[in-house]
Amino acid sequence: MAGVMPLIKAWCEHGKPFPCLESKIEDVHLLMPFAQYDFQNAPWPKISLPTRLALFRQLLEGLRNLHATGIMHRDISPKNSLILSINDSAPMAAICDFGKAIKGATGRNIHLGPPPFVAPEVWRGEGYTNAIDIFSLGLTMLHTFGDWRGAGPIDERTYKTVLERLARLQEHQDPVPEEFLSLLRSILSWDPVNRPTAEQALDHKVWRQQGIITATALNGSKRRSSDISSKSDGATGTSGGESGIKRMRRSNGQSPSSPPGSDNGEDRRHGELAAREDRQVALEVTVTSE
Repeated sequence: MAGVMPLIKAWCEHGKPFPCLESKIEDVHLLMPFAQYDFQNAPWPKISLPTRLALFRQLLEGLRNLHATGIMHRDISPKNSLILSINDSAPMAAICDFGKAIKGATGRNIHLGPPPFVAPEVWRGEGYTNAIDIFSLGLTMLHTFGDWRGAGPIDERTYKTVLERLARLQEHQDPVPEEFLSLLRSILSWDPVNRPTAEQALDHKVWRQQGIITATALNGSKRRSSDISSKSDGATGTSGGESGIKRMRRSNGQSPSSPPGSDNGEDRRHGELAAREDRQVALEVTVTSE
């Protein structure tokens, strides 16, 4: 699923695939691609504007795919927007952390992501739609220019600050295209009815003018490169070792164990991880309904 953090493998200590009814979530091991940065700690002054726009577009692709399946993320923020690569020729970003996600068109729970990145309608307690994800992503992008950190929930007063930060982008050291500013203004509309959907935002003319690299195109190119390499070298897709991959465990700081039944040989483990690195795996998200 383009723009969403892929899950390479999940297992529990009983040797069963996830979900395992014998195991609590703390006992589940998750294998995911390694992210260099997130939108919170990325070295933005060193990242070119075209690369920033490409990363942002890929997150938009992720939202489009989530919303198309009826999933509302509800916790889009710089920390949950991961960057797998800032290479100008192949930038890659993905949405992660679905702890607040729900399956549904509307929600009412106000205990969501960090308050400075939550859409204003959430705090009114009248319900909301997946337009809150679009607004949060807009603030996440604003953050990359060093122009939004916020200090609390967005109300009429703090929203004026958002508009002021938007205006400052015209004076940024990297000239921000007016077309992109127009898109960002609409994404950050106070009224959710006036915000574009992720699909509409992806159809904005700024992307055609800027020639941005998309997550979908990047994944296709990566698979083609892997195929060519395998044919020319006679390889089996096991080059590259463990680079770019890390294992994660939802536990109390303990290190993850290998899947039951596997040996601990480094060569075998490196080969398995690297072979999976180039595989496009769709993320299965477990969500609840409100």
